Amino acid sequence: MINYEIIAALVGLTGAIVNKGRCEETDKLVLEAVAGMVYAEERDNFRETGNRSAAEESVNQINKKNTEEMVERIHKERNRLSPGCASCGSPCGNTSDVKISLFTDCSSDKRKIKDELIIGLSEAAKADFDRIGNGGSSANFDSPKAEKWELPELYYRAITILGMDCDADRYEEMLGEIQDLS
Repeated sequence: MINYEIIAALVGLTGAIVNKGRCEETDKLVLEAVAGMVYAEERDNFRETGNRSAAEESVNQINKKNTEEMVERIHKERNRLSPGCASCGSPCGNTSDVKISLFTDCSSDKRKIKDELIIGLSEAAKADFDRIGNGGSSANFDSPKAEKWELPELYYRAITILGMDCDADRYEEMLGEIQDLS
């Protein structure tokens, strides 16, 4: 299952990064969030069938607390980077979470390529965790491998594009770039 709440919040965070810049802590948070956007059992089923399983709702309930905590951390980082946005009386929307309907309410072909892009981005993040140290869903940022580590700009571009209503070709192009990371 794809966690659209996390990707929706990450789109807002990338808007704050464009305004303010990013730092090592931002990169670490984004890597952790992106790696956790897709639940493995659902990712494998989706890859094989193109359909979401009946277990999606129960998986969602189990992970609801983790999702809420991650979204809260993303919002906290966004507000740290752009503190005025949190209390702005006339928000421009640049740092706002996007509506989940942007991912779900589109043609089946477009939704499938968006989902593939999200899955590809999540898999790239998991591979980066492996390169950094511990593998799985936690990286050892204190390890010698992580000494000069920086999240590739491509992650931020992919998240930004996911927050836009683009032609399917643009999502496919970005998916190709993500797949080239491996």
